[in-house]
This record gives sequence, structure tokens and C-alpha cells, in this order.
Amino acid sequence: MTTPSPASYQGRPSVRERVRTVLDRVISPDVRRAVYTNVRGFAHDQPLLASFILAHLLLSLPPLLLFASFVLGVSLLAALAALAFTLFWTGLALLVLLPVLCVTGALGVGVWVWAVATYGVARWAWRVLPVSGGGRVEVGVPGGRRGVVRKGEGDGVEVEVKNGEKGE
Repeated sequence: MTTPSPASYQGRPSVRERVRTVLDRVISPDVRRAVYTNVRGFAHDQPLLASFILAHLLLSLPPLLLFASFVLGVSLLAALAALAFTLFWTGLALLVLLPVLCVTGALGVGVWVWAVATYGVARWAWRVLPVSGGGRVEVGVPGGRRGVVRKGEGDGVEVEVKNGEKGE
């Protein structure tokens, strides 16, 4: 296997340059330089304390990074599981909802057609059939009185309340 020539890398930044560019965006070079200077000065003034802190950082950082990656992975897994759970039950609910909507839609159309047809037949019957008539109704009212309603051949209706007398 041959290694790529340096000519193939022309125009492309190296990994080191990319990391430095990202680092410059996050922490400016001036701030980084000041931190390096302070750390170097501290290590020069307090070598035992600096080596103690460095040893603890070197030994504690890998477990902390592993724990952080574990938490991130579990969180991602839980989010994906919740998404899959939600999508599954939403799809199952849609399998029930769609036929129900079809049935209720058909019932709605049926009720509407029935109402329109009934209205049309009633309107036709009202115009075509000769309906006329009259009558008299007596209703008992509290206190020994009677209510009499009379309807003649015209449109008028008479209502009368009588006190206990018997009428025709």
C-alpha cells in the first residue's frame, strides 16, 4: 500500500490545523496564551502541588470522559426508544382512527341525505296534499277550570279558559 503524496493534501487543511481553528473559535488565542503562562508560572512556583493536580487530572479524566459518554449514549438511546414507542403507538392508533373516521363520515353523509330527503318530501307533501281541518280540544286546568282551544278552517286559533262550566 502506498502512502499518499503531499501533493494530494494541497489545498486541504490538516487535522491539526482544523483542531486549532475550532479551538481558536471557542477560546481566543490571547486567552489561551494567558492561561498557558499562568499554568507554567504555577508549575514553576509550586512543583509538588502542580504534579499532584496533574496526576489527579490524568487519572480522573478517563473515567469522567467514559461516564460522560455513557450518559450521552443512554440519553440518546432513551430518546430513540421514546421516539420509537411514540411512533409505534401513534401508528397503531391511526389504524383504529381511520376506519372509525370512515364509518362516522358515512354515517354523517347518511344522516344528511336523510334530513334533506325528509325536508324535500315534507315540502312537496305540504304543497301537493290538500290539508285543511278544524277541531276543538278541552284541557283541564288546575282550580276546576278548563282550557278550550278551537281551530277553524282558516289560520286562526281561539283559546278560551272557562270556569267549571260544561261547554259543547
